Amino acid sequence: MNCHILCQRKFYSVPFEYLGEDVDVRATQATVEIFYQHQRIASHIRLWGKSDYATVAEHMPPGKLFFADWNRDRFLRWAEKTGVATRRVVEAILDRAVVEQQAYRSCLGVLSLREKFGPLRLERACGVIASRTSSPTYQQLKNILEKKMDIPRTETPEEGGKKPQGRGFQRGAEYFGGNDHA
Repeated sequence: MNCHILCQRKFYSVPFEYLGEDVDVRATQATVEIFYQHQRIASHIRLWGKSDYATVAEHMPPGKLFFADWNRDRFLRWAEKTGVATRRVVEAILDRAVVEQQAYRSCLGVLSLREKFGPLRLERACGVIASRTSSPTYQQLKNILEKKMDIPRTETPEEGGKKPQGRGFQRGAEYFGGNDHA
């Protein structure tokens, strides 16, 4: 949808005229080439490391028509419906992108977490991630929600103030005859 193909977890741009078409990809250690009906339509230096996108400006449509109804303001409005912290996270994701449209996929991912975990948990998780980093990612946010790190820990009545059990085999004083060592 953003004029890029996905090849081994990296995105490479394709001329917008081929949007929606099936293409073939040939990847070597140094290059990624994209073919349409046996004609090479794009060639990129192979991405390794942190960079996720290889974009040739000429591949983008004039006026970026493919996202005519998607823009920064729309994503921020969607995020603000959940809360202020969610808006801050989406804004940070948009600000970090070299080409704004490349951030739309992450923003959609963040907003889709609302459907899975609910707006309250998403807002709390966004508050947690915003307090920890100035450049949050969708994956970090998803991990916080899956590990329930956004849910405040409260002592349940059955715990009764006891220390939480540690890992492994532990034997206390009770096992060895109690605390009667006089």
